[in-house]
Formats: sequence, structure tokens, C-alpha cells
Amino acid sequence: MPQLQEATLVLRPKYKQETKKLTSRNVDSIKESPYQRKIRTGTTKSIHEGLLGGKHFEEQISVNRVTLPDGSTEDRVFNGGHRLVSLRKFFANKPDAVVYVNMNVYDNLSPDEERAEYTLLSKGNKQNTNDVVQAYKNEIPIYKIFQDG
Repeated sequence: MPQLQEATLVLRPKYKQETKKLTSRNVDSIKESPYQRKIRTGTTKSIHEGLLGGKHFEEQISVNRVTLPDGSTEDRVFNGGHRLVSLRKFFANKPDAVVYVNMNVYDNLSPDEERAEYTLLSKGNKQNTNDVVQAYKNEIPIYKIFQDG
């Protein structure tokens, strides 16, 4: 019987997958990333209408599970903001509903890592200048001047 060779290269994703049961009582436990792109109402309306019609959006939501100073954790969505907003609207209309959502959970990504992962995951989505500015607004000195002014 031939012996199996030990793998010389093992590749694993940077995240773990979880399925989360979302309800009107816990949907707000998922927070928006401070680097979230601008939410487009047309996109959220379409997703929301699908949910009301009984259609699941099927895509995963990517979150950065951040450890807070007190040792607790907080999930911050960095890819799936439109879906999260749509879920909140859906639960406002259907407070007794349950939606199971698949999540790609990353642990304690730095801001640069979070933005890089978002860019990688969103290659198929058209991004405009506003999306890039939103992601890097805290790194752009003139943005802060206009914001404070």
C-alpha cells in the first residue's frame, strides 16, 4: 500500500465561516465598519424587497471581529453593508422573522488589512471615487479640514 506524503503547502482562508441567526433583537449587534462605502438606497431597496418577498440574498457578509479594550468582541461588517441595512429595514417590518446569514469572520484586522480585504472581495463590484474616499477618509488630511470646517 502506498504511503501518503505529507503536504508541503497547506492553504487556508484568512477567515472562519459562521452561520448567524439574525432577528430583530440581535441584528444591531453587527456594527458598520468606519470604512464602509456609501450605502446606495437603490441597492438596499432591491435587497429589502427581495427579503419581503421571501428571497434570501445568499451572499456571505464579511465581518472583522474586533477585541475591545474590555475584552469583549464586536463584529463590524466591512463587506455586506447594503445587506445589513436591508436586514434592519426588513426586521422593522417583520419583527418576528428570522434570517440565517453566512458570515466570513476575520479576527482583529487592522484598518489597512480590512480595506485590503474589502478591495479583494469587491473586485467584481464597480467602485467610484466616493467609495475610495470613504474607505480612506481618516488618512486624507484635506478631508478632515473640510469635515471640521
